[in-house]
Amino acid sequence: MTDDSLEALRADYDKLANRVKQLEALSAEQRGALERQMRGGFEEMRGASRGVGARFDGVESELRYRFEQIDSRFNDLGARLDRIETLIRRALNGGSIAPS
Repeated sequence: MTDDSLEALRADYDKLANRVKQLEALSAEQRGALERQMRGGFEEMRGASRGVGARFDGVESELRYRFEQIDSRFNDLGARLDRIETLIRRALNGGSIAPS
């Protein structure tokens, strides 16, 4: 082999070695960027799940409030029905219908 051939091989080898180093650095940069994106995505999902949890808490509070209102109305309705029943019994037994 001539000196020119050896120099050309060395130059090609050096170019290839430099390219491999560049690709390794690029690969490390891309891996780091991917990891940052994944961490950011996970943080975003955590934030979204907290938002969903807060919404469920709000819905639960609203339902509890509504059920308490319904329960109160049923209690009021029950008391009214008891009074009506008492009035009907008095009327059927010949008593006065006027409430006492």
